[in-house]
Amino acid sequence: CYPVSVAQHSVIVSYLVSRRIAPHGLGHDCHETGTGDVSSPLKRHLASPKLKATQAAFDAALYAKHGLAPLSPEDANELRTADLLACYEEARIVVGVPQSELDDHFGWTGFPTPESEAMLARLPATMWEMLRELDWRDARDAFLKRAAEVGLK
Repeated sequence: CYPVSVAQHSVIVSYLVSRRIAPHGLGHDCHETGTGDVSSPLKRHLASPKLKATQAAFDAALYAKHGLAPLSPEDANELRTADLLACYEEARIVVGVPQSELDDHFGWTGFPTPESEAMLARLPATMWEMLRELDWRDARDAFLKRAAEVGLK
């Protein structure tokens, strides 16, 4: 078990989503600079209006700074699914959480789905390779390289 940085996770999410929203995938967790890292499944359990408002304010600032349009409901759903898929795979591969426990925690049945398989097919390498242990410099460099690839200013 080793830590997966927000940068490494965000690079993975940016590949899992459609190319047109890859910049949003790369920046989807920037609000964690103000809220800390709260996993999506835990956010659902907390259902905190203040947490949602803080995240929305950080996201709006990020979009404005980088000239990103707000996500449509369909794109927001795709990004949410990609984020959950990355979290799921991080827990399965890096931590070794059994799939049955993950399915219960995430509320998923029948994983992998055709949608998740299509997302995983977008990765430039296997998920195992994408989740190799990186030090912070390598994670930063991967993030900056991906930002240049997707045109994030």
